[in-house]
Amino acid sequence: MTQPIKQSFKQLSISEREEIAILFNKKKYSLRDIALALSRNVSTISREIKNNSVKNKKTGIIEYIAEKATLKKYQRRKYCKITLKKIKEHPELEKYIREKIEWEDWSPETVSKLWNIEHPESTITVSWKTIYQYCYSVWWQTLCPHLYQKRYRYKKRKQTKAEKVLIPERVWIEERPKIIQKRERVGDTESDFIVSTKWDATALTTNIDRKSRYLQARIIPVRACNEANTALKHMMEVYNTKTTQIHSVTLDNDIAFQHHTELRNKMHIQTYFCHPFHSWEKWQIEYWNRLIRRYIPKKSRLADYTQNEIDRILEKINNTPRKCLGWKTPIQVLREEGVAIGGTI
Repeated sequence: MTQPIKQSFKQLSISEREEIAILFNKKKYSLRDIALALSRNVSTISREIKNNSVKNKKTGIIEYIAEKATLKKYQRRKYCKITLKKIKEHPELEKYIREKIEWEDWSPETVSKLWNIEHPESTITVSWKTIYQYCYSVWWQTLCPHLYQKRYRYKKRKQTKAEKVLIPERVWIEERPKIIQKRERVGDTESDFIVSTKWDATALTTNIDRKSRYLQARIIPVRACNEANTALKHMMEVYNTKTTQIHSVTLDNDIAFQHHTELRNKMHIQTYFCHPFHSWEKWQIEYWNRLIRRYIPKKSRLADYTQNEIDRILEKINNTPRKCLGWKTPIQVLREEGVAIGGTI
């Protein structure tokens, strides 16, 4: 059977919908045969039937009726336009969203929540989904480079597997106490690396507190055991105060963490490991690494960055309100826990 004719997309007409109804309901044509008969792409026919079919209340059978399909399409298009125009019709809201995304690098969800908090008397409310839709629309795509993923539409990401490495004396993540799982105390952390290009051995050791989401990062000249341990020790000294101390760190199976027993024996910090190829078990540090990647894109040479530049990036991240913290900043949460930390490390 020949393939449907390829052509530039245009909306289905009423006559085409009537033909679809006859071929689909009465003659029981397949989607591919309907597409061939109408010289349309099969995905267009599939999407049309999926989105605009209705359920017969008496028989419970899904039917495609041309008139009802046209009405559903019209209503969907109408309310979609109203949603996107909501921001354009309120200059104050539009200015607020543009400033926070373009200059503060806030996420649409943070912008949405803080607008509602800072303007309690306003009758205008906006959801983060609406802001995302508007950023992806033709009016506001200049803001897409300021989003976390720097994308112009939703896209699925492929997961890559890291090389499996055997590390002695590992304690697996399921053996962590419940107090760590519930994030009830400051001092339980997760650590990881951000690597440079394959021509540059420089790496970034990152560490995040599970309760406060306070993020730290140190540049190391090479991703090696001694360098990694030195960076971790330096970052964990922040928590050694009268009221708090470092309790644990969750790691992945990177060869640079091979000397983790040094942290356990000398600093009395319990180390836990994710299972091989299960990076989502420490999803928190993985997510925060993506925030750093907003300022240090992939394929960048980390050797071109100084620690002061990294500290300025961390200051911006640690002073951004977070939904998981009740719209407080990581700095505020640490101060409430008695850890005196400024804007920078």
